[in-house]
Amino acid sequence: MVRKCICFFIGLFLFCNVYALENKVMSEGIMEYVNVNYEDDVIKSIDFIYDIPSDYDNDSIVIVPGVFKELSFINKDFFNDIKFNIYINNMSNYDYYFNNDDMVVLELEYDNIEVISNTSNFSNKSIIEDVVPYRCLNKALLSLYGNDNIEEYLLNDDFLYSILNKKGYKKLSDYYLDFYNKEYGLKKAHLKDFPIYVINDLFNGKCLNIKESSAELITLAYNHWYKDILYMIINNIKKSMYDYMNNKIDINNLLVKSNNIKKLINGIIGYNKELLKDSLKPYGYEVYMEITLKKEDNQPPKTGI
Repeated sequence: MVRKCICFFIGLFLFCNVYALENKVMSEGIMEYVNVNYEDDVIKSIDFIYDIPSDYDNDSIVIVPGVFKELSFINKDFFNDIKFNIYINNMSNYDYYFNNDDMVVLELEYDNIEVISNTSNFSNKSIIEDVVPYRCLNKALLSLYGNDNIEEYLLNDDFLYSILNKKGYKKLSDYYLDFYNKEYGLKKAHLKDFPIYVINDLFNGKCLNIKESSAELITLAYNHWYKDILYMIINNIKKSMYDYMNNKIDINNLLVKSNNIKKLINGIIGYNKELLKDSLKPYGYEVYMEITLKKEDNQPPKTGI
């Protein structure tokens, strides 16, 4: 089953909430077709097809595939790896090409939106308020309260920090640091220094209807999401989303000839399901993909095929 939609993109919003973005937009005149392919009402693959019109003669083309926008509405409980394909239908009289430098995965940049103070992600940017994990009743909090039958309201900041203060802690992150160092026989100086299995344990537990307020934990969750949980496979090369956001894409130089259609990208996006805990499931995507095609140098206009 295939459901189709046709869109002209002047701008692109990839997060569940819509804000003014400052990222590059798709080149004017390029048309995007999105085919979402379902099997038993489950998304199996998404095809993005970009038409370069016959009269197009610009030196470059920027396309911004809405891969992450399509996935942001999927319930992660039912999410499996999803394939996506990007095709270029070049109807112009010019050949266009792209290589490693011409595809990037970037963080979205928001305009006029509140950020959380004292947070700094792996790009040294403050984290926006909408990207905050839920507090979870992990083994550290169970140990702190001394039982597992705790009313949720007793885990809000007022009650939690009154207990922490009595134990000599001013910050929840400091308590977690001591607890998990002792739990696993470690001597780490910061939460970010913990190995993945400890961070996974820290976010494992009953998900509470309480947004986390600790700047250190918000930062830890954000970085954990992109470094360890969300991944992408481009042309059979699997990397974390963090790696794709911080390194060149491994793509050989590809040429899209005049009057030809070519598959540019064969990709998969998925989650590490063992690490995707309930407290992190509200996360969306603060990333977008941008591809630039460049006209081959010194091309004379072509006539016919």
